[in-house]
Amino acid sequence: MAVKYNVIEKKLPGSNNNGQIKYFAVVKSTGKVGLTEMTSYIESICTVNGADIRAVLYALEEFIIKSLNDGKTVEIGEIGNIKVRVNSEGEDSANLVSLKSIKKARATFLPGKRLKNMLRNLTYKLC
Repeated sequence: MAVKYNVIEKKLPGSNNNGQIKYFAVVKSTGKVGLTEMTSYIESICTVNGADIRAVLYALEEFIIKSLNDGKTVEIGEIGNIKVRVNSEGEDSANLVSLKSIKKARATFLPGKRLKNMLRNLTYKLC
């Protein structure tokens, strides 16, 4: 199955571009899958029951939040890693960088080898 995409137009930011318009491909989601679908699928391919699967997935979420809050990178087997990254203001010298310089934190996912391979081999289809 192919990943669907749309084409959108955007004005390029900045005074050097003079409002120049460019066109970009943007992936169009074909829906969401949640915990119920994930649990049903996992239950269908192994011997663990749905209640135990959900319990483990909820515990995994709590573990990831706790570990990221402790400043750790979370390695999820071959799936990949999750870590905290921040955006900060640039300061004129290193000693001026402080907590006030940090503007935004986000969790970043870095895919493992199998996911990277899947991403390299995706096929696409225009909607």
